[in-house]
Formats: sequence, structure tokens, C-alpha cells
Amino acid sequence: MKFNWPAESIWEQIQPVWPDFTIDIVSQTDSTNTQLLQRIRSGQTAPVMLVAETQTAGRGRMGKAWASQAGDTLMFSLAAPLNPEQHGLSLVLGCAVITALDTIGQKLKIKWPNDIWYAQPDPNTGQNLWHKLVGILVETILYGRQRYAVIGIGININPPPQQSTYHTPPGYLKQLDPRWDAPSALACVAPHVAQAVYNFNTHGLAPWQQSFAQKDLLAGNRLYTSNGIQGTGAGIDLHGNLLIKTADGLKTISSGEVSVRPC
Repeated sequence: MKFNWPAESIWEQIQPVWPDFTIDIVSQTDSTNTQLLQRIRSGQTAPVMLVAETQTAGRGRMGKAWASQAGDTLMFSLAAPLNPEQHGLSLVLGCAVITALDTIGQKLKIKWPNDIWYAQPDPNTGQNLWHKLVGILVETILYGRQRYAVIGIGININPPPQQSTYHTPPGYLKQLDPRWDAPSALACVAPHVAQAVYNFNTHGLAPWQQSFAQKDLLAGNRLYTSNGIQGTGAGIDLHGNLLIKTADGLKTISSGEVSVRPC
């Protein structure tokens, strides 16, 4: 299958933000995040976006594998300078991705800290079932005195193989709007992501607090964590940490510490 990737259009939109920005598109790689981390380690530190039609060893949060056939999932990574004094980048990126996918944006919610979910009625029970549509992985690396972020984003486009089993049923863009494909999703999302990272380095999470609150899947819902905390989602603090209201008071959960699911 041949894809018509909008590389030049994306470059024209992002280049004013980062004059030395480049975008590379490859048919296959092990992991776009791994490749960009290796580039930074070798001294290639200019902002770059790497898009792969197929990944053989893609990585998600907590080391989870992410693999897909060409066209079934949009998989790309962005490497850019990072202000280490700011916190909550994955939440800002979630807001930016939802804003970009504005034709379905009212259905999409951010599941702290780095996933985008949506609900669809179960055909048998009529109850809403949540589906994971987007995964975001933020990794950081220090080169010299500068810290860099390598941001991996995976967006499901087509339904997964029927034989696959998932704890959370996967969602896919074509379930919400059949006009989407991987190139059109990249064209919408990539400029928003780049601009969000650029603005985040200066302003941090604060300008996105209200936007996140409107998209927060966990707020007001009963939650449990993998280390036994139970309570009600109470939003996030100024650093992007999850707040859970429990019988023992307000608990603060830091990114990467535990997994959280609505009851």
C-alpha cells in the first residue's frame, strides 16, 4: 500500500517554530522513539519528526509493546528541546491531539496520564464502553547541558485483528469518522503537537489547565490504583499530578507511579 504523506505541508507549518526542523518518513523501523533517542546520543539534536508506516518494536508506557500493520495505526515521534523546569507535558499533548481531531473532539477524553479514550454504546447492553484511541509516550534525554523530549504518539486508524485481546478495548478513528486515514491524521495532529511543545517550554501546563479539565476522563469518577488507593478523581495539581479524593483525604499520584482505571 502506498501512502501520500503530507511531509512538505507539515514542514512548512512547523519550520517557523523551529527553523532547523526536519521530517523523515520511513516504511519500517523498530521504534521511532528508539531511533530518535539514538540520534540525540550521536549529537543530532535539531528538532525532527520521524514517521514510520510500520514499527516492529514500538514501545508504550511501562514498556508495553505497540505494533501494527502499515496504515492501521499512525505512529510517529517528535524530538525537540525541553525545558526541564516545566511539568505535565503528556497532558498538554493530549489536549493538543484532541484539539487537532476537532471533528470528533467532543467525544474524546484524556485518561491521565497519557492516553486518549472515547465511549461507545455496547450493542448488547446499551451501556457506554470506553475504548483507547491514542497512546502518548514521553521520554527525556540529556545531551550536554540541554534536555530533550522524545515524544511518541500512536493513533489507531483501523480496527485491530479480531484475534487480538486487550484489557481495554481499542478504539479507532474510522469507527468515529470513516474519512480518516493515517496521512490525514498526521496532517491534522503534527502541527498542533509541535506548537504545543514549543509553547509548553515557555508557559508550562498552566495555560492548558482549563482545557484539560474539560477533557478529564477521571474527574468525578470512582477510581482505583494498582497500589490499592480508591477514591474519586479530583483533577490534577499545578504539576500535572493526579488528585484522588479518598476517605483519608486528598492523595497525589505522580506520573509513572501507578496505573489508574475508572471503576
